[in-house]
Amino acid sequence: MNSWNLERVSSVCRERCGGQGYLAVNKFGDYISIAHAALTAEGDNRVLMVKIVKDMITRIKKLGKSLPMMKRCPFRDIKKQDNIVNLEILLDLLKFREIMLYTQLDNDNKKLIQQEKKTPYQALMHETSDVMQDLAQAYGERNCLEYCIANLPKLKNKANLEIMTKVYLLFGAEIINRDLTFYILQGVLSQKALKSLTPIRHQLIKDIALQASDLLDCLNIPKHALYAPIAKDYVKYNASKNMGEVIGAKM
Repeated sequence: MNSWNLERVSSVCRERCGGQGYLAVNKFGDYISIAHAALTAEGDNRVLMVKIVKDMITRIKKLGKSLPMMKRCPFRDIKKQDNIVNLEILLDLLKFREIMLYTQLDNDNKKLIQQEKKTPYQALMHETSDVMQDLAQAYGERNCLEYCIANLPKLKNKANLEIMTKVYLLFGAEIINRDLTFYILQGVLSQKALKSLTPIRHQLIKDIALQASDLLDCLNIPKHALYAPIAKDYVKYNASKNMGEVIGAKM
C-alpha cells in the first residue's frame, strides 16, 4: 500500500510541476524509480495479495477467526445518513465491503471446486483472481483505518487531533469514492450522501493542504532528501534563467 501510494504521489506531483518535474534535480525520477522497485522488490504486490487472502481464509476456516464486526447496519442505519464522512461510518463501510467480497470469494470457490471440479489453486489463481485482489486491498485498507482510529485518543494536543482526524477522514472518503460503484450497487448510500461526498472531500483536501509542510515534518524525512529546488523555494527557483537543472543543482 505504501509503495502504490508513493508511485501515485510521485506521478501526480511530477505532473503538477509541469516541465520542471522532468529535471533530475527535482528528484521525481528518483521517487518514481524507488516506487516501481518497491512494487516488485520482495515479490510483486499483486502476487503478495494471494498470500494475504490465503492466510485470511486459513484464519477464518481453520483457526476460528471471524470477519470484522460492523457497529451500524449498512441498510437500516448507514443508508439513512445524509453524510457518511464520519470515522465510524467510513470504517463500517470498509468492513462491509470486506465481508461482501469474502463471502463472494468463498461462494465462488465452493462452486468452482465442488461443481466444476476445479482444484483450489485453479479456482483461486485463475477463476477468482479479481475478487481476491479486491478483497486483499479491502482487508489492508480496513486494518489501516481501524488502527488509525484506535490510536487517535493518544493525541493529547487539540490541533494535532484535529488535523489527523481530517487526514483519516480523507483517507476513508477517498476509498469510498474510488469504490463508489460497489456501494451504489449494494444500495447502502443515500442520494444526499452521494451528493455531499465530493464537496466534503474537496474541503478536507483544502484544509489539509494548509498544513502539508507540517505533516511532512512529522514523517521525519531528512531535509536534504525532501527539499529539491522546486519544493524548497519554487519562486526563487524560477526567478532567473537557471538553464534548467545545470545551475539549479547548485542551489
